[in-house]
Amino acid sequence: MEEQFYLIWPWIIAFVANKRLPAILISIIALSILYRAYAYTFIPTPKLTIYFHTLSNIDVLSIGALFAYKHYRSPINLQIGAVWRIPVYLTAVVLLFTTDMFEQRSFVEVLFKKYIYILLAAFWIGNYTFNPKAFFVFKKLRSTAARIAAA
Repeated sequence: MEEQFYLIWPWIIAFVANKRLPAILISIIALSILYRAYAYTFIPTPKLTIYFHTLSNIDVLSIGALFAYKHYRSPINLQIGAVWRIPVYLTAVVLLFTTDMFEQRSFVEVLFKKYIYILLAAFWIGNYTFNPKAFFVFKKLRSTAARIAAA
């Protein structure tokens, strides 16, 4: 699925005006949600289709592309204190160890459950990438990344 995204994505970048990219990405996310609703309602084995089909998973890469576009337009700088980070990290650990991310018992779970995990992962990655005061960040790794970005 990721390969399909990267085969199509350069063409979207090449032929869509830069200011229209967010609308295209939001449309792709909406299309993915609608496809999962269709698959859950009308396809005899929705679990396999929802898990493997490109249209049901393209939203995750589109969300990442939307964040990349936002960062391209105005760099992201997170200043999230430990008071907020620690509860979010604990919630992520509890959810990962106590729930089945792929279990889909209801229509709402099929459409929106994965976004909880995506938001937690995005918070975690965003904190380490854009927060200069993030803990558990290896200074050598951060300085190497900064050197690469400056080049």
